[in-house]
Amino acid sequence: MGSIKVVISEKDPLLQKLYADLVKEKNGFSLVKIVTDINQLRAELPDGLMDIVILNFYQNNLNSIEALDALLTDYPKVDYILILDRKNSELERALLRRNIFKYFVSPFRFETLKQTLNDYQQYRLH
Repeated sequence: MGSIKVVISEKDPLLQKLYADLVKEKNGFSLVKIVTDINQLRAELPDGLMDIVILNFYQNNLNSIEALDALLTDYPKVDYILILDRKNSELERALLRRNIFKYFVSPFRFETLKQTLNDYQQYRLH
């Protein structure tokens, strides 16, 4: 198995760097691109070269289940780790019904994200 290809979709430059550093230090993962909005993300996904996206749910042009559903429909082979910036029980239940590998509500420990990447690597091996 080759390296797991990751795209980070995050508008905050500090979080972009933190997520990117985490991915880059992880064996078996390669950071392909950092994008700042859903339009840039859509431009990267058609190649089918991405395995997983670390995605800030509340960024420009993506703040609804309908927008997420469109991504899931258009790119069914891509997995997602979603970052929510606030607790929303209705949204969290909706995410559980979709093909989302994991979601976090900020603030969260980066150790948790690191463990999720480990879990995803194991998931891809089986």
